[in-house]
Amino acid sequence: MAAAPESCFICGRAVLHAESGPMWQTGFYAVYSHRSHTNDTNTPAHLSRHTLRGVQGPLELNSSELDPEAQGNIIPFDVRSSYFGPISEHPPEHVLLEAGNAWGFVFHVACKTLLELSSTALLDPQAIMDLCLSFPDNGGKVNWGHDYGGLLRGYNVPVPPGEEPSMWRRTPEWRRLHAENPVHIPAVAGLFELYAGGGVVHLQSNSGLHSQKPGADIFANLPGEILVQILSLLSPKDVVSVRRASHAVAGAPLTAKFWESRFEPGQEFAHIPEARRYFSSLSAPQWQSICAVLQDMHSFSAVADRKRIWGLCSGINGLLKMMGETPCRGTPVWTRREPDIDREIDEYVMAGNDEAEDPQERTRESCVVRNRSIFIPSGLSAVFVSFVDIFGVQYISGLRFVQRGGSSVEIGYIHADNELCISLGPNISEISGFCMAETRRGLRALALVDGNGAESQWVGDHSGVPKRRLIYDTTFPRINKFLGGFDALKMVLIGLQADFQATDDSLTELCDDAIWYPEIPDRDMTFIGVSEEIPYSTGGPWCVMNYDCFPDYRAGQIGPLKRILIQLRRLDGVSLKIVSITLKHEHGECGIALPGITVESDDDFEAWPNVPARDDQLAFEFQDGEYIEEMAMQNFGIALQGFKITTNRQRSALFPSNLDFYDGPAYEFSSYPAPDVRYVRVGPEPIVGIWATMSSTQGIENFGFVAL
Repeated sequence: MAAAPESCFICGRAVLHAESGPMWQTGFYAVYSHRSHTNDTNTPAHLSRHTLRGVQGPLELNSSELDPEAQGNIIPFDVRSSYFGPISEHPPEHVLLEAGNAWGFVFHVACKTLLELSSTALLDPQAIMDLCLSFPDNGGKVNWGHDYGGLLRGYNVPVPPGEEPSMWRRTPEWRRLHAENPVHIPAVAGLFELYAGGGVVHLQSNSGLHSQKPGADIFANLPGEILVQILSLLSPKDVVSVRRASHAVAGAPLTAKFWESRFEPGQEFAHIPEARRYFSSLSAPQWQSICAVLQDMHSFSAVADRKRIWGLCSGINGLLKMMGETPCRGTPVWTRREPDIDREIDEYVMAGNDEAEDPQERTRESCVVRNRSIFIPSGLSAVFVSFVDIFGVQYISGLRFVQRGGSSVEIGYIHADNELCISLGPNISEISGFCMAETRRGLRALALVDGNGAESQWVGDHSGVPKRRLIYDTTFPRINKFLGGFDALKMVLIGLQADFQATDDSLTELCDDAIWYPEIPDRDMTFIGVSEEIPYSTGGPWCVMNYDCFPDYRAGQIGPLKRILIQLRRLDGVSLKIVSITLKHEHGECGIALPGITVESDDDFEAWPNVPARDDQLAFEFQDGEYIEEMAMQNFGIALQGFKITTNRQRSALFPSNLDFYDGPAYEFSSYPAPDVRYVRVGPEPIVGIWATMSSTQGIENFGFVAL
């Protein structure tokens, strides 16, 4: 059955069962699609009827009982026994669906109301569906990249590179902003009715602010109505500043039009749409009094929650508006969401977030909504990279390839006012690949790879972001065709094609296949302990290879290892997990640690060479010519239980020291599987660093050594 988030994609709260209350959280709408049985594509998105969770049947808005004639039109939708029906305009084939065939995103009736009130555009189900697909699903919530207006703690907790912050930790505000309907607030409606009745003592229309600065007043010669228009466009803070700086502005009466402007989009009371029906009917003193009372009302939980949700709606509406104004350039290529386009038979070397085969698999990262391709012209002089700002983070949205003659080819969403240029230089005119700094949401930065394998400067924010190199093969042929996978806003996938037949000698290597942190490694680095299942065994295609090397590891100062240290923590509150591994030698140390783990001294560690033997602590010192010959890592599932190291002198140590190391066949006549033990040959070459894969729930899951 296709999965869907059970939380409102606008406010972040759950859609509750009808008996669970509060009632405003039980009514919801859904934008949904379903899978076609004939061509494995998705139908266009639809908007459901107003429905109560846990009620099997569609409800019309404001209806108090089910329509018995509509029972045959329900659509099972996987939001834990939630049901909704299609609107009547849908074609008949979209009405009756098999269980689990529908999938999509839900939002409260109240949140839909605020979404519509905060925008002048009509609600477009397909645009909303595409927008929600452009962000990961995390714990049943659409992960926009923010904390839902301060409702969740997850974004304050460090996580390993490539992992999305958890979104289940609630802030203290969650309870306070939970119970009251953010749309129907009797105190707000009653306030306007009270002042409209005329039975209130009003404040003076002028706040009494006076200029505190001597000198020329640039506003002195402007008419009063112009001054009021200027003030109407300013924020409250700027209004106060201007009135303090200018005698003319300070003395200008604040008219009713000024106070009405406080309820316009972007102003401090934009989230009070109740004011709109009273425009042109209240006096300036009345408006001033209302604004003063509303300012105090922000301590009310319903008003505070209204303001929070209104801000979230405004952000979503801004993205929807940008989607409507920015076309996706390039030649369309078939996807399940654009099924009417001819399928392309060309093969690409690709990296990024691919289109999920099934909607329920689209939980790890942003999803490809549309593919576009272009032929890259020869004789390039520069590549312009377009960026889009999404909730304060810059993502790559498109590329513009410029030839030396001035003509250009574009792909993706081009924002000419937010472009950065990568110049190819006088002796380089061809591209052989890209270095990509990326997250599960999309690309953050790019660098070009030329025909010699050299890399350009980065454009975009690449610091602290996992990276990978995408080339066609190690001979660096010229790329003649480019495929871009895009969600509704940004680029999330790159595919390359070259007029070249790869051979076994030219196939890409590990450094070109994995995602790395903090940087893409050099080609002469060897990562000991990497098997065909790693780095993809624990995190799917989004498992990041973290590595760290000794200082000055290329200066020839690397001696034999003196100590290996591990640190343990109860990440799940039950079992100990390895959260850091540190290597030490005479000239320095290096290591991998879960973010947020700090090591103050060796006392925090399980340490080798100080290993238990005969109930005594014996100092283990490397002998001349002694090195690690073999390492055995013991995993149970994806969790690393520990490891065993054996030297060429047949001495060994366990990490942790009390590890119940399993060295035998699978358990017979037992329902419990045996641990997975993987043996890795190390050898005498100098160890210059350590690599590891890790997660916030399991700690370090796999690791090995780095050699040259």
